[in-house]
Amino acid sequence: MTCSVEEITIMIHEGSAEAGSCPACLDNMGKTYATNTDTEPYRLPAHNLCKCSWNKTEITCISRAKLEALRSILEEVKDENANEESILDEQQLLMNAADAIVVAQQAIAADCLESEEYYRGVANGWQAQYVAALDAIAEYQAIQAEQRALMDAADAIVVAQQAIAADALESEEYYRGVADGWQAQYEAALDAIAEYQAIQTEQRALMDAADAIVVAQQALAADALESEEYYRGVADGWQAQYEAALDAIAEYQAIQAEQRALMDAADAIVVAQQALAADAFESEEYYLDLAAGWQAESDETMLLIAEYEDIQAEQQELMAEYLDIAEEAQGEAEAAYAEYQDYCDLADDWTALAEEANATASEYEDIQAEQQAIMTESEDIANDALDEAEAAYAESASWLDLCNDWLDLAEEAAILASLYEDIQAEQQELMDEYLNIAEEAQGEADAAYIAYNEYCNLAADWITLAEEANATASECEDIQAEQWDIMVECSAIANEALDEAEAAYLEANDYQDLGDENYDLGMEWAALGDEYYEDGQYDEADECYLEAEQCFDLAIECYDNRDFYNDLGNQAIQIAESALAEYDAAAVIYNAHDPTSLYADAAIYLENANACLDQAEYYEGLGLEATAIVNEAMDNYDAAEAIYNAYDPAPLYADQATYTQNASDCMGQVDYYFALGNEATQIAEDALNEYNSAESIYNAYDPTSLYADAATYLENANACLDQAEYYDGLEAMAIVNEAMDNYDAAEAIYDAHGTTQLQADAATYLQNAQNAAAEADAYHEDYLDALQAAQNAMEDYIRAESIYDAHDTTQLQADAATYLQNAQNAAAEADAYHEDYLDALQAAQNAMEDYIRAESIYDAHDTTELQADAATYLQNAQNAAAEADAYHLAYLAALQAAQNAMEDYIRAESIYDAHDTTQLQADAATYLQNARNAAAEADAYHEDYLDALQAAQNAMEEYIKAEYYFDAALDSLGIKEQSDTYSKCLEYPITEEVVSNYNAIWIGD
Repeated sequence: MTCSVEEITIMIHEGSAEAGSCPACLDNMGKTYATNTDTEPYRLPAHNLCKCSWNKTEITCISRAKLEALRSILEEVKDENANEESILDEQQLLMNAADAIVVAQQAIAADCLESEEYYRGVANGWQAQYVAALDAIAEYQAIQAEQRALMDAADAIVVAQQAIAADALESEEYYRGVADGWQAQYEAALDAIAEYQAIQTEQRALMDAADAIVVAQQALAADALESEEYYRGVADGWQAQYEAALDAIAEYQAIQAEQRALMDAADAIVVAQQALAADAFESEEYYLDLAAGWQAESDETMLLIAEYEDIQAEQQELMAEYLDIAEEAQGEAEAAYAEYQDYCDLADDWTALAEEANATASEYEDIQAEQQAIMTESEDIANDALDEAEAAYAESASWLDLCNDWLDLAEEAAILASLYEDIQAEQQELMDEYLNIAEEAQGEADAAYIAYNEYCNLAADWITLAEEANATASECEDIQAEQWDIMVECSAIANEALDEAEAAYLEANDYQDLGDENYDLGMEWAALGDEYYEDGQYDEADECYLEAEQCFDLAIECYDNRDFYNDLGNQAIQIAESALAEYDAAAVIYNAHDPTSLYADAAIYLENANACLDQAEYYEGLGLEATAIVNEAMDNYDAAEAIYNAYDPAPLYADQATYTQNASDCMGQVDYYFALGNEATQIAEDALNEYNSAESIYNAYDPTSLYADAATYLENANACLDQAEYYDGLEAMAIVNEAMDNYDAAEAIYDAHGTTQLQADAATYLQNAQNAAAEADAYHEDYLDALQAAQNAMEDYIRAESIYDAHDTTQLQADAATYLQNAQNAAAEADAYHEDYLDALQAAQNAMEDYIRAESIYDAHDTTELQADAATYLQNAQNAAAEADAYHLAYLAALQAAQNAMEDYIRAESIYDAHDTTQLQADAATYLQNARNAAAEADAYHEDYLDALQAAQNAMEEYIKAEYYFDAALDSLGIKEQSDTYSKCLEYPITEEVVSNYNAIWIGD
């Protein structure tokens, strides 16, 4: 029999709480946990900041329930010595049944846990689809809200603008009538003004005449006085200018003498440099002709070198052939007659080649004559074409100048267009900036309104959760009240059964003691009977045995009563345990339905809802601010756009395109005449190419080499005949000697046609041509330098001449005479103006008196008031007409605005209908219901899992209890041994007390 102790582990979260430690570790350091499994309370952080570890202490303990069961068993088995087999069988059956229940319930729990995890995953999947659907709904609702707002705004604009249009039309008609009334009053006032103005005109004429006389005479007097003073000053000024002119004349004459000397020197330089330029140009032409002559000499020499190289190649072949003959002749003595025939054939071949070469040479002479005629004709065509090309190129240059003029105009238009583009670019940047601000603000507004809707929806969700939590808490309170009644009833049943069990066990103990006493007494009577029997006192022995039998019967009867009361006690214990099990089950349900956390959750949900509503209000304010920014940015955008449109470069680019097209047209003429020039040049080049081709053919068909080849072939034929004759009658060595003689002859011809001297001559001619061309280039540079020097001297001459002419004294001398005469004339004028001044003062006095008389009549017919009234009437008429025009424009604008708003409404309505959320909401409801169904399935499986675990726990406790009874039954024959064993079990510390002493948190099974 075992004590069923358990090993528990006390785990303390230790670490170093220093600066920089993480808050999660600091909150958990020092916490103590107790467990009877290998599982740690939680995973320690992986970082090294806090150096966290578990301080573990292993302690062997016994649970209070097991200890109480042991004590109960110890009490129950102290006096039991019978029925061991039945107890063992009964407890074994209970243990087997409990073990089967444990295994079955653990399997059920595993299946339920697996099903719970599956349905949790399914619920999470549906929940994710539900959240995605809600996001889509929110997005669609935001779009619909935006479009509904646009539709409402557009509808309001349509209604408002239609009302404005009706009001404007009515106001226009009213103000047209008002304008007509004021116009009539204005025309009547004009008639009255016309009468007054006729009278005033007459008096004004008199006043004006008098005033004019006064003014004129006063002006004459002032002018005469001023003119007198003026002419006095003019006379002084002319006298001063006369004296200054005399000084300037002397200075100009000195400058003219200096510039005349410079002009003479420049003129001499021009003449000298022009002479140098003419000499240099003549020398340049001479050296160009000389270079052309040397080049022709070089070309002829190169042709001769080519002919010599061909002859040398032929002689080289002959030399190689003769040498081969000589080398091979040593072994050809026996084949002499065959060689004889070969040389005869070869002689025939050479003769045929000679005849063929002569015939080809004759054909070559005919071809050369034909090509000479072509060369003459091509040269004439080339000269005519070059003249036409020169005329076409001149015309092309003229059109090119006109093209450049059009391109200048196009460039000016492009520059102005570029300036316009810069302005447009600046305005575009502003427009982009304002549009970005508007879009950013619109995005912020949209985001704010989306956040507003999300927080409103989230607040509604939190309120729903709070209501659900309160409802669930209320249901939990009802369940707790029901389970409390069950717990009270089970507690009463258990207490009553335990009292009955205690009383039954006391009775059983009393019968046990009485049975033991009778049994001991019977043993004593039996021992005394044995003594009498041994002593032969059989009657006394029988009486003692009879007494012993009676004592044993009484003991058996007591033991039966003991068993009866023990059974009663066991039955009562069973009732108590059943009641307590039912009590524990009700307590589990009671604790599982504690509403405290639900009410706390509901309060938190309400707090979250309020927080969400605060956030919604905050984002609504952000949305309004962002919308205001959008409106301001779009106003700025419209202003920038107006400037942008005002500086449209398109017309300028159109002008540029026109100018460019004109330039292109001119360039077309340039290209046309240039093409004509090119065409004529091409004709000339073609003619020259044809000339060159004919010349190449002429040169290629030179018969000289062919005649030479024919002579050579005849010589070769004769040589072959000689060789044949030789082979016919001479030995091989003679052939060798003859071959070497032929070799020497060919070598002599080869040496006679050496090209070394010709190549040196050609190089010399080419160098002479290049030297002559360099001399021509140098004279050309001298020619250009002389022209430039002459040009510079001419420019110096012109500058000096302009200075000389600018200082001509003729005008100064005439001016001096004029200044003296002017001074005398001005003095005479001053005297005359003094007499005019006195006459004008008297005439002004007479005219002033006439003016005063006319002015009194004029003032009596003043039209100021009438004109003011007429101006008022006219202004009123104009104002009324302007009002009517304004109302007419407002009427048209309102109609256009209503039309625009109706188009906006239709567009917004199409977008609104395209974002209908009915299907999305139906889908979201389906996803949510599916998620809830899956979560309900998971919760059901979780309840089944907990029930299975509880059933397995209960079965395990039954198993342990049966095991205790089983072990107690096995050891029931040794009560003392059992008592010692149980006493040792009682020495182990109690698990609950150890956990309490360590102030630990229990996390075991």
